[in-house]
This record gives sequence, C-alpha cells and structure tokens, in this order.
Amino acid sequence: MPRPGIEGERLSPCAPPLKACGRRREAGAGFVAALREGEPRAILFLRVDRIGDMILSLPALRALRARFPRTRITVLASPSNQALLRPDPSVDEVLVLKAGRLRPLHLMALSPALRRRRFDWVLDPFPEQDPLPVLAALLCGARRRIGFGGSLRSRLYHAVLPPPPPGRHFRDLTHDLVRALGAAADPGPPRPVLLEEEHGFARRWLAQQGLSGSALIGIHPGGTYPSQRWPLAHHAALIRMLRAAALGRVVLLGGEGDGASIAAIRRQAGFPLPALVSRDLRRAAAVLARCRLFIGNNSGPLHLAAALGIPTVSFRGPTRAGRWTPLGGPHRVLERPELECLGCERGACPRGSHACLAGISPREAFAAVAELLRETRA
Repeated sequence: MPRPGIEGERLSPCAPPLKACGRRREAGAGFVAALREGEPRAILFLRVDRIGDMILSLPALRALRARFPRTRITVLASPSNQALLRPDPSVDEVLVLKAGRLRPLHLMALSPALRRRRFDWVLDPFPEQDPLPVLAALLCGARRRIGFGGSLRSRLYHAVLPPPPPGRHFRDLTHDLVRALGAAADPGPPRPVLLEEEHGFARRWLAQQGLSGSALIGIHPGGTYPSQRWPLAHHAALIRMLRAAALGRVVLLGGEGDGASIAAIRRQAGFPLPALVSRDLRRAAAVLARCRLFIGNNSGPLHLAAALGIPTVSFRGPTRAGRWTPLGGPHRVLERPELECLGCERGACPRGSHACLAGISPREAFAAVAELLRETRA
C-alpha cells in the first residue's frame, strides 16, 4: 500500500516533508525547516478515548520513542485507558482527563498544567472530527499542532495528513501520524506491559476459583454501545454448549459497568460461573493473559486479548470493517454479511431489530470456538 502523503504528497523514509495547512500553506518551506531543526524537547500525544484506542496506539508510541529517544513524551489519557501506560517505557508521563459531560470544562482547568510543560508538538491521532482533542491541542500551548485533516483541523493545525480511508486499520492510521515524523515504517504489534505483581494476582485469583492449570475461555459481554453487544441470552446458551462439550472452563470478565450483564449471564447459564468484575484493568488483563481463548464483542478487551496473543472469537455489527479487526491471530470474526446495514457505526440499532448481532446464533459461535480450539491445539 502506498505510504500516506501530506496534502497529497508521498512521504520520504525519514523526516518527510510536512506542509503547513490552511492559511499558512504558503509558509510550507519554513515549517518543514522548523520541523527539521532537531529533536523536539517535549511532545503531547492525545488519547482521551477508550481502551481499544489506547491499545492500538501502543505501536505508535513505541515508534515515537524510538524516533525521539531524548524527547519527553506525555500522553493525555482517559480514566478508562490510562492504566495501560503504567508502566510503559515509551512514555514519560500520563495525565488524565476526567470523564463525563463536563470534560471540556475539566480540560480548561487542566490547560495551565499543560502549558507549563511547554510542549513543542501536540499530536492528535483522532481520525474523526471530534472537537475535544482539537480543544486540547489548542489549549495545551504547543508550538506545532499535528493531526489528520478535516474542516476544523485543516484550519487550526500546522500540519495535517489527509483523512484516512474508511477501511484503514486503527493501529495503522495512528502509526501514519508518527511515521510522517520519520518513525519506522513498520508499526509492529501492540505489546502491553504487565507487572509481576499483576501476574501474581492472577495466579492467586485463579487458585481461589479452583481454576489453576485449567484450560480457560475468557468471555467479556460488554461494549461501549448497546449496538455492539451480542445478546446476553446467546452468551448463556454458548456457555452451556461449551460446558456440555468440555471445551474449557469459562471465566467471565468485566469492568464496573458490566456487573449487571455478567450477573444476568450467570443466572441464565444455570450453574456457577467464576467472574472477575473489577475496575483494575491491569489485573483483569493478567487473568485474561492466562486464557486459551477469548470471546467477546468488538470492544477494548477484544483488542487487549489480541495484543496478549490470545486467539479470539468476536462479533461484528455496527463497527467498520477493517478498522477494528483484531490483530495477529488466529481469530474468528462472526458477522451477517448479507445485511446492508452492517457497519452502520450507530450506537443504537436504527431499525430496532439488532439483527446484525442477534442473528449470529450461539451454535454458530460454538462452531467457531470449537474450530479455533482444534486449530490452536495442533
């Protein structure tokens, strides 16, 4: 695939030309010279969204560190994804923007702390026209604002990449931004860093559940939006099939917002099921790392499982094909390709039927799990 250009140009392998955008386009030569002056002293990387977005940004952060080894790299993260960077050798500092509808006000309150850090560059890797990272880029006081083009960013940013094509994977489009600054061409896989104390928790918790040494199948039933979630009754039916076939011991995993869904699955399954419902993402990841297979919706834990090298079976409904496919493998992505509304990117089903996910039967999911377990056992 051709390398992405800046304002339609091809990029050279190292320190490629970045052109000024909007009203400053005529100053392109001077801007290129400014970017080539040397290694920036401080960079702010914006990632104030969700878990999966941060996981798929880990290769870009790793490449950014390799490109600028002496630069102080700060990430502005969200409460849900910040734990993935504690620790991470690619990052010097993590700042957290509070969640909720008052986020713009929280961001304004945080802006003096951002400005005190005197960032040379702010990198906005958001591919969509979300105003919050644009506001963060403006308030942080960085000398250079760099991101993807679009009506708003093209007027306010100093350098822009063309908006990524719809099918470009999120890991790759995020890496495109740092590659435009001379980072290595190959992003490589995400590699979350887990500590021994977190592995120790996983060993103790599994021992308490009587699961030490068991072949584990992790299931996460949650998702940010209702349209992303495979029906809970389907999960319960699948778990009964897995138990009857003795394919493995199921462990239910979830965050604080998944408690009600996990309780419903446990009731409908009809037998006791171990469940870890925790706000500690890193501990949950350590338990997930001990699973032989993961089953879940297209959400953060799916991409975390893939990053940990775990085979996955997932369900695609409203999410865009190609952009959110789990990396590595082997994986199975189940979907209803005959539906014209597949990939609608809506948070709630506009037709009210939820056919894209409700139409994937537990038996179909069981067949995918059984096939994947046979494949990985060989």
